[in-house]
Amino acid sequence: MKFAVILTLMCMAVTRPAYGHGEDSLGPHGGFVKMPGAFHTELVPSGKDQVSIYLLDLNWRNPSVQKSEVQISSSTGGTSTCTPRDGKFFACRLPEGLDLGKKGRLTIKATREAQPGAEVSYELPLKLRENGSKNLRSK
Repeated sequence: MKFAVILTLMCMAVTRPAYGHGEDSLGPHGGFVKMPGAFHTELVPSGKDQVSIYLLDLNWRNPSVQKSEVQISSSTGGTSTCTPRDGKFFACRLPEGLDLGKKGRLTIKATREAQPGAEVSYELPLKLRENGSKNLRSK
């Protein structure tokens, strides 16, 4: 029994923490990635009051807006519906009172190609999750 406990503790100390599909690295468009279901959302800041949302497949490829929709809401209580652009991403105006550089939360509710996902939350200010690497990039 003691051996099993010691082995478990050693494995926990040696292995790299597992993060949900990209929360410790930037996505293909330089944004922050979350996985609400059978697809990924990539949030890319694109100005003071706007973000771009890419709906990517499981391999972080093939952005789609077909039969898709995105709504965002904030910890300040505001909501915004996003508009498809260039057949590849959604342009979203930030809800009033939300500042990406200040503490808060941005929540995304998305459907990709008629497949709804769960809500995902991005803590503000945006940053990558630590994974122990000294070379970790963050915004």
